[in-house]
Amino acid sequence: MKKTVIVLSIALLTGVMGNTAYAHTNYTIDKTTINGLHTANRYAEVKDIIITEPVAGLFEKNKTIYLKADRLDFEDGATVEVTKGNIRIKEIEADRDILKLTIEKASSEASEIKISNIKFYLDGSLADGTYDLDLITEESEEYANNVFGGFYEQSTQKGNHVADSVILIKDFVTISTTPRDKQQTSVIDRNAVSITVTEQYPQENSGYLQNEIIMVPLRAVVQNSYNTDAVVQWDDETKSVVVRLGQRICSMKIGDNVVNVNGVITPMTAAPEIKNGRIFIPVQDLAYILGISENKIQWDSETMTVTLN
Repeated sequence: MKKTVIVLSIALLTGVMGNTAYAHTNYTIDKTTINGLHTANRYAEVKDIIITEPVAGLFEKNKTIYLKADRLDFEDGATVEVTKGNIRIKEIEADRDILKLTIEKASSEASEIKISNIKFYLDGSLADGTYDLDLITEESEEYANNVFGGFYEQSTQKGNHVADSVILIKDFVTISTTPRDKQQTSVIDRNAVSITVTEQYPQENSGYLQNEIIMVPLRAVVQNSYNTDAVVQWDDETKSVVVRLGQRICSMKIGDNVVNVNGVITPMTAAPEIKNGRIFIPVQDLAYILGISENKIQWDSETMTVTLN
């Protein structure tokens, strides 16, 4: 899957906020796909963040990178790994909504840093919606406007022209608080569909098991369920698919574990993926798209067949 690469210009802060020093630098960050989370899970893990130096030595010794989550608290346990180059990371530390990475030694070879095991605590006060990942920085408002070109936003301090943070990854996570069974609505009449499931690479119009999740072919199931009443549209440029079932319109993107059903964004069991030129999604998520309650999913472990009634 092609990743969106964001090129930013930032000021890295030292670990002592009261004695701030700045090292103006450029770096790139691979934008993660959307992380769909549900407040039913108090502790939720999101996808890795990759930070890359375009040239060696841009992250200076003893400098700290501050990543700030929008209204979310990081849990302890995040890990950092140097996957390219020879930069050394002294530590990674979670402090409520701030994730701090301290540089132990600057690189002599352009390096890549991977942040993994990123987890949030989701309390009951969070509302449905999207939440950003910010980079704490200080730059002129005009500079931020020129760099981010309107696609990214920045908050500004009142009374001066300094941006105290910029949005590093917009819509970093999507939060859903409403149970799926209360979101589901009936759609047009449908046929029961049975899909054979294999444990390895999927055969024609069959599903497969992946990490104990049943993945089923989207188009085959939708069209067999609703005959000519359903429309499945694929956009190769954006790697997204739209399913139209009467007044019910559903959209999702390969690699993003959220689905939009009539404007309601809901986390998926797993992200859609392409196998053998076809789109596969978890059977529970396809049932939700089709307006089928999960208790209508029947699994026969002997015949390796899943049926949507």
